[in-house]
Amino acid sequence: MNCRRAQAALSERMDGEHLSSRLAGAVDTHLARCSRCSAFVRDAERLRAAVRITPAMAVPDLVEPIMAAVAREAHARPAPERPRLAPVRTLRRPPPLLPRLGPAAAGLLAGAVVGSFLVGGPWHRPVGEAPIALADVTRGVVAAASGLDAYRARFSVVERNFDPRVRFRELTLNVWFRAPERFRMDVSDHTSYPSRDWTPNDLSLVVNRSRWSLDGPTACPAGIHSCPEARTVVLNRAPFSSATPVQTDLMVPFGTIAGGQRIRLLGQTRVLGRPAVELELPFQRATPLFPFLRVGGQWRPFFAADRVVLSLDAATWFPLRFEVFPSPSEARDQWELRFGLPDEASDEPVLTVDALEVATRVPPAGTFAIPATGHAQDEAAHPVALDELPKGFAGPDQLDGLDAYRAARTHVAERAGAEQTVVTYAQGLTWVKVAETHDWERNEPYGSVDRHAEEVEAASPSTPKRASCT
Repeated sequence: MNCRRAQAALSERMDGEHLSSRLAGAVDTHLARCSRCSAFVRDAERLRAAVRITPAMAVPDLVEPIMAAVAREAHARPAPERPRLAPVRTLRRPPPLLPRLGPAAAGLLAGAVVGSFLVGGPWHRPVGEAPIALADVTRGVVAAASGLDAYRARFSVVERNFDPRVRFRELTLNVWFRAPERFRMDVSDHTSYPSRDWTPNDLSLVVNRSRWSLDGPTACPAGIHSCPEARTVVLNRAPFSSATPVQTDLMVPFGTIAGGQRIRLLGQTRVLGRPAVELELPFQRATPLFPFLRVGGQWRPFFAADRVVLSLDAATWFPLRFEVFPSPSEARDQWELRFGLPDEASDEPVLTVDALEVATRVPPAGTFAIPATGHAQDEAAHPVALDELPKGFAGPDQLDGLDAYRAARTHVAERAGAEQTVVTYAQGLTWVKVAETHDWERNEPYGSVDRHAEEVEAASPSTPKRASCT
């Protein structure tokens, strides 16, 4: 793969496009050994970060007054008791206020923590109450994120048109979570293939704080289905590393719902015997719901404008069903020809994920054990004791319910030889990550910036520093 093709594919992935397993594998292999393309990715991330924090043009924005009105209404009347749906328990109340940051030159707050704090507490809504608005859904989802301490779910997955010889594939998806940063996702393939030469799409991703592992088949060229299996084990992972994120949208779809852009509320329904809220959004926006498509193995391609119908439990906001329907567009027809797919009807799902079991019970001991191996990679995020942080570290003055979690010293990717100290504070699925360095000289934020980031002001310390928060 040449640099021009790799950079085009990298741009598509940054924009939310789903790359085929074969193309994604080729891009990652090229990126690992090409300094030019690595620099391209870093420059693109810095450009996106700068654009995100630049003041936007003046346009009507009704989000703030709507959410303020919702908050006033919520505080003006007592919240009715939410019905209990076994085996899901009532979620814990999130912190009421956004943490106030200590001395720093500038900061960026990103991720689920922003929405969770801004709502001012959990939203209790009687199941079946009408009408419901998209702002209600957003409020419920972000409130649920901070209270989720443990999770266990099992999903059935049906994929259509994987191959001309395999019209349907049937798989099971198992998910476990324990706050903070312990996550496991297993994919078991139950498909009957034409011969034993075909490699089942069995995958296992385990994240256990400072370590993670991935087992499964590697990407193969198109038309080849006997793929070698590989194991990756990584040590000294940075806290809440974006390189190996915990796939939280399978539990509470904050990354999918936050912001509300390009999401349409279809109404209320019942799914798997439970009251549910039904939403519609494009596949490009819904990619956080499908982490199993990105971690490995072979999957059919999906068009960015394909229609995703998402059903959320109306009491807990856990995903109960999500389906992908082909977009009825001429561009999609041409895309089908390019990928050798049959004519796919827009009213028949090409991927269906149904919850079979959802509970908030604590996973059993050993669930997040990382396999032993003699070939582990090292991400070189060296742990730092929380009571041994550098003097004057620009952490939050008040934690407002967040617990101090992990600290590490890592390298700043944008500048060779520069180091940063990273400290994290967490509760449930919400977190704040503060990164500080003394070696940054550019007039811009350093590090990657999440798409939900916002700029915040902080007092300047007596000793010049640069800090960022995610």
